[in-house]
Amino acid sequence: MKIRSEEKLRQLCTWLEERLADWEVMHSNGSPDFTVSTGVKLNEIRGQILLLRRDIRLLCDNHQLDYPDVAYEQIPPLVTDSYTVRRERDFHREIYYECVAEAGKPKQLSLF
Repeated sequence: MKIRSEEKLRQLCTWLEERLADWEVMHSNGSPDFTVSTGVKLNEIRGQILLLRRDIRLLCDNHQLDYPDVAYEQIPPLVTDSYTVRRERDFHREIYYECVAEAGKPKQLSLF
């Protein structure tokens, strides 16, 4: 049974490392999901990190295992749901899309 719990601990540690890395990347670059704000996604990942740390703690306590190093990593801070990534000025270039005007002539629209 100790082997199974050690395998489970390794899996939980891997997931925790991945979620910590995901939080850092999303905090720096923003969420690729445009249906939900970056702050909501960051807090969702933070919640998953807290649950994984709890599961690691319980598994280690119940099976007398040493806490892994990743269990001591700092928990990401709670952010506001409206959090967005600040971009440098002029980060986006203007993108033009051609569409057909009513007269049949191409027309350019700026999205930014």
